[in-house]
Amino acid sequence: MSHMDRDTRLRYQAAVQYSVGKILETSAKEVTRDAYGEPLPSIKFSREVIAAAGLLVFQKFPILATDLEAFAKHAKRQKVITDDVLLCARRNSDLVAKLESIAKSTKAHKQETLRMSLTASTASKQPQQDSAAPKPKPAEVEVIDLDDLE
Repeated sequence: MSHMDRDTRLRYQAAVQYSVGKILETSAKEVTRDAYGEPLPSIKFSREVIAAAGLLVFQKFPILATDLEAFAKHAKRQKVITDDVLLCARRNSDLVAKLESIAKSTKAHKQETLRMSLTASTASKQPQQDSAAPKPKPAEVEVIDLDDLE
């Protein structure tokens, strides 16, 4: 392994560890009650716990990447899609539900962005009219299903 490869790997590992630490902090703030509804004391994670969790996540990446590539290849695709990610998470129903929610909101956001850009481009192509003349209704724009574009 060259010096550059080692440095790059360490930078990536540090970035993953930082992100895991932030996720742990955020999650700790969200968990305020135990299973019986009793208040919990604030949770703090030691640097060692964050480092260990970050290392586990970092070591899982190559395995996950290999699985995602295999699922896409099995489906005779060259791209990894949301369904491949959901298939990797299939043993954790809570994770699947969270990923489906994120995928749904991301898809809705992309469709809304696409609709807004198409509406804006349609409006900018229309000639300026006299303000006294009645204004035409805005053009109806079809929302495109992004899954159909693959």
